[in-house]
Amino acid sequence: MQKYKRVLLQKLANIVIKYSKQIVCGSILLALISGLYAFFFLHFDTNQDNLVSNKLAYHQEYMDFIDEFNDQENIFVVFKVSDDNPQKAKQVLKVFVDRISSRKDLFSEIKYRENLSVFEKRGLLLLPQQEFDSLTTKLSQWKNEVKRLGSIQNLADLFGFAAEKLELPSEKLKNNADNFESGFRFISQVLDGMDSPEIMKNLDSHSLFQPLLGKQHYHDSEGFFFSENGKLLFLSLAPAKDYTSTSIVKKPLRFLREQADILRKEFPDVPFGITGKPVLQDDEMASTGSDSIWAGLASLLGVAFLFMFYFKQTTRPLMALLALVLGMSWTIGLTTLVLGHLNVLTIVFAVILIGIGIDYGMHFLFRLESLEKDGLPLEEATKQTMISSGQAIITGALTSSIAFFSAIFTDFLGLKELGIIAGNGILLCLVSQLVTFPSLLLTFKKQASQKARVQFMPLKLLDGMTKHPRFYMGITIALTLAAIPLALRVHFENNLLKLQDPHLESVQYEHVIIDNSKRSTWFAAMITQNMDQLIKLNEETNKIPLVGSTDSILSFIPFNQDQKVSQLQDIAHSLSLKRKTQTPFEASPLQTSLNRFKKALEHVNELAFEGGDIQAIETIDKLISKIDSVLAKLESSDPKIIEQLDKSQNLFLDFFTKTWNGFLENLNPKPMDESELPPGLRSLYVNEKNNYVLYIYPEFDIWEAAPMKEFIHALRKLDPHVTGSPVHVHESAQRMHEGFVTVGLLTLLISLIVLYIDFGQLKFCLVASIPLLVGTWWLAELMGIFGINLNLANFFAMPILIGVGIDSGVHMVHHYSEHKSIVKMLHRVGPPVIFSVLTTVIGFGALSFVRHRGLASFGQMMTLGSFTCLMACLVLIPLILKLTEGKK
Repeated sequence: MQKYKRVLLQKLANIVIKYSKQIVCGSILLALISGLYAFFFLHFDTNQDNLVSNKLAYHQEYMDFIDEFNDQENIFVVFKVSDDNPQKAKQVLKVFVDRISSRKDLFSEIKYRENLSVFEKRGLLLLPQQEFDSLTTKLSQWKNEVKRLGSIQNLADLFGFAAEKLELPSEKLKNNADNFESGFRFISQVLDGMDSPEIMKNLDSHSLFQPLLGKQHYHDSEGFFFSENGKLLFLSLAPAKDYTSTSIVKKPLRFLREQADILRKEFPDVPFGITGKPVLQDDEMASTGSDSIWAGLASLLGVAFLFMFYFKQTTRPLMALLALVLGMSWTIGLTTLVLGHLNVLTIVFAVILIGIGIDYGMHFLFRLESLEKDGLPLEEATKQTMISSGQAIITGALTSSIAFFSAIFTDFLGLKELGIIAGNGILLCLVSQLVTFPSLLLTFKKQASQKARVQFMPLKLLDGMTKHPRFYMGITIALTLAAIPLALRVHFENNLLKLQDPHLESVQYEHVIIDNSKRSTWFAAMITQNMDQLIKLNEETNKIPLVGSTDSILSFIPFNQDQKVSQLQDIAHSLSLKRKTQTPFEASPLQTSLNRFKKALEHVNELAFEGGDIQAIETIDKLISKIDSVLAKLESSDPKIIEQLDKSQNLFLDFFTKTWNGFLENLNPKPMDESELPPGLRSLYVNEKNNYVLYIYPEFDIWEAAPMKEFIHALRKLDPHVTGSPVHVHESAQRMHEGFVTVGLLTLLISLIVLYIDFGQLKFCLVASIPLLVGTWWLAELMGIFGINLNLANFFAMPILIGVGIDSGVHMVHHYSEHKSIVKMLHRVGPPVIFSVLTTVIGFGALSFVRHRGLASFGQMMTLGSFTCLMACLVLIPLILKLTEGKK
């Protein structure tokens, strides 16, 4: 094989020497044509759904779901609700909606509340079955307490009732502690209303009835979208998406963030943020895109500086960089011709080519200047360099390109396209460095610098190690074995959210939703043909432990509503609740009730102190402070204060009577019919074919891969065609993972075959692969030390490192096979190998400092892996060759 390569390279060298100027002009012209062609015809495909082949069943099912039930990957504005003033979040949300509602061109749908007129007297009927059963049980058990609550005629009665609930034995108080939070929140609002009467108009009825409804159910009488615990308020927006732009929601998101910045200045006490799958994707694209550009420029400048620093001149290194840029231009032109687009994965091709492609020119320049110092003229030195070093350069480029072309055998479309682009790019960079670069040197005839190069002092140490190969080999093996536990720390991180920049608002608020709601922005979906199937699936799905909640038309039309209506009517009849006429304001009874309530609070505070519940202590202290303030006003007997308190009581009783009457009406509901649903609401659950959808929300953090896999597996037992974002992302991640493994194994296998064909000897083939095999294991041990785990972003470093590791070994073994001298091999090939790895480190190392954690881990893995492969190359190859020489 080497004989044929020598003949081919000799002919190529003659062509380069004879037609150097024509080659330079042709290369530049081709690069200009490629650049212009790409400028006009290359587009950026930001639709991540296009990373997956339409031939895959799970992807086609997901696309069909979107077509039938519309794209529900919306933007969410998430408002944090304050316990002290829950209405403030609503106020801010309304202001926000007023300012964005006119932009129909940016948002096709703006949802923040439902029209509850049709559900006005059916709230209890529509409770999920488990919560409905809990409610009816409590209403039966707490019949007397409910009657007592309904008999409240003034503020004194309210605080007397609250005191009764706290004047219980310590053990009962502890058992009822879960109900205190909502009760204290309601009482706190009432106390605030006694200071400012207008607050009484917006009291939180949910806090009043939470002990009955349950801690995890939050119902808003105005139809606003709250999390189950009432801590978050949601605004959902369907943005206009532009898949021809690098940011599919650029315009809507930019407008939202501009308005959000203005709103934050006006309402600094209401924290809120913008998130959702489109926002997470857009932020990821923005951070990785800009960081990749800066990393590419930094790596290009870093490589240029390294070139100039080592070779003590600027012209020749700049020529090598120019040749690299030309090769990259040809690549972008070919990509435009073959694919016509770039995507979120393939955009990193430039950094890959900078890190790998420049190595070929560097090896060429090292050998060229070495021959020139031996006295050969430029033309002859160029010819000899192409014939000698060209063989190793071609072998290294072939193994690297194979690493990427292996991705063609995966079924993940995004990975295939990256393999095609990077594989072709490496071959084109090989041509630019092996043909265009020497043509530039011959055209401009710039002589080598006479200044002394940087000396690599460790090479002298390696000379000494070869004198005692068994000793140093034993130490190396011992250290490698001792570090095995470090390598076992490394695991595969599947959580895609952990790969993103943690400082992004969208990422932070995604965590806020996970922590406060059973419903994430992701959900699974099952499509059924009729209501009977839906009822059965809903029942079976809710038995799965990993399911947090479900949502369907059954949330508004319970399948057993006749039975529910009967139960509620029975309870209403047994309670016979009627509001009594309210009484006028009297200061003395109110003082008595407040002092009684304060005393009861002080007792509860003592229990909280004994239990170390700091939050409860702070809440109670605030309540006591507010009570003292009201008591001080009552003792003053100021007529204006009495008049204000009388107004507060009247407003409170108006609220309470309205709320209570609404509760009574909900105990006697009418059954719900599907035709009564608002069209916009019905379309979420029933498509044009009258198919019903069941939305399933997980109980766990949806971003965690292990429970997600179990979640999807459990759902598929009920419906093999279950779809939704979790299914789509899980399947895509699995195929990427499998694709990376396939690429790695194929690359290793084909690379070894190429090495065997190249060297013609099994010995040299195995020795050349040592840097790869041992270097990657050392990499795993270093990853264990630095806490770097494998993930979907850095896993692609493995096939690249296969090319890098074998490339270093090929150059060393090629020289040894020709000259049979370990010392010459180290001192002649060692420097360019070291220099080559340094360029790779700089090329990929720049990514280590980007904001995107996944991309940063890719840069870190490439940096460490390049270093370990270099050490394996410089240490083990000389030792192994020395040991085998001794045996011979």
